[in-house]
Amino acid sequence: MNLVDSFLKEDYIICGEYSPDPQDREAQIINAKLCSYVIGMIMPGQRSLFMDAVMQVENPHLNAAKLKYRIGKKYDNPLLGVVKLIVEVYDDQKLLAVNHLLAYIRATFTSDTLPPHSGESLSDKVVLVIGGTKGIGAELVKKYAVQGATVIGTYYHDSERASALEQLLSGSTNKTKLIRCDVSDMSACMKLGAYLKSAYRTIDRVYLCAALAPHNLALYQETYPILEAYINQSMRLFYYPFFTVLDILNENAKINVFSSVALLDKQTNHRMVEYICAKSILENIVESVSYGTKRKDLQFCLIRAPKMLTEMNNTPTGRIEALEPKAVAEKIYSEIERSDAKTDSLIYLNL
Repeated sequence: MNLVDSFLKEDYIICGEYSPDPQDREAQIINAKLCSYVIGMIMPGQRSLFMDAVMQVENPHLNAAKLKYRIGKKYDNPLLGVVKLIVEVYDDQKLLAVNHLLAYIRATFTSDTLPPHSGESLSDKVVLVIGGTKGIGAELVKKYAVQGATVIGTYYHDSERASALEQLLSGSTNKTKLIRCDVSDMSACMKLGAYLKSAYRTIDRVYLCAALAPHNLALYQETYPILEAYINQSMRLFYYPFFTVLDILNENAKINVFSSVALLDKQTNHRMVEYICAKSILENIVESVSYGTKRKDLQFCLIRAPKMLTEMNNTPTGRIEALEPKAVAEKIYSEIERSDAKTDSLIYLNL
């Protein structure tokens, strides 16, 4: 459930006190910092962002040791997660400032819970999740861990998330290991491959989740370097780990690569041209390898995932029709692990 839904649906009035920085002397600065405090610390989950502000300081002498504020909600748009607030600032009973603030309350989904056990045990499976500490990757790590599988997840920038995920999965039956690895670096991937082969010998399931967010790039001659850099970085995140794991896949292993359902409607998603280009190249490479490999026991799956709400697209427009990664992970798990799954060497999972 979106944790801010209840806030957006209810009336909201709150009063409190704020202690200005003693070094601040100007009323405008003190008032602006108070408004920043309200948006960043008082709003739900400490995850709100400024969109606009009109600040009117009634009294230039905001030099009290403590200021009082009163926050009222004027209107909101639950679809976009946008709320307009009026913040009144007082010194005792005297009105000092009136602020009209427009803020975006970033959607927050619960990520500190484990998914339900689905009945079957995967205690004999080894699962590798590239990009396994946030979004859909983290949800897949949790799902397979709950099912009893030995799970290896990679991350690079998300040390805090990795620690939180390890803590969540801690237990006597847990067989999860999170490894810090820059999968866009070939030498790092070679070291990862050597470690996996030594520690686990073979891998039964691979999920390649690491990806860049769309930039909605405008196409001009001048923007070609940006397009080139985006596609290059996207390919590095996929290409190196993809070819690293091909040599250590177990018999009848499944390698699952995240593409996007956006490829099925390029007209609607034409503003995501750099994203579409990268995913198209990715799909072509997976298709080529699946057609040409001598390992006919392997199954390649291109997961054309729907729009999901992640840290990368947690914006007013980004959240529209975006699905919670946890629900998508359950759907993917069900499709990949169901007993009557297709035996084709290449399948397309359109979600």
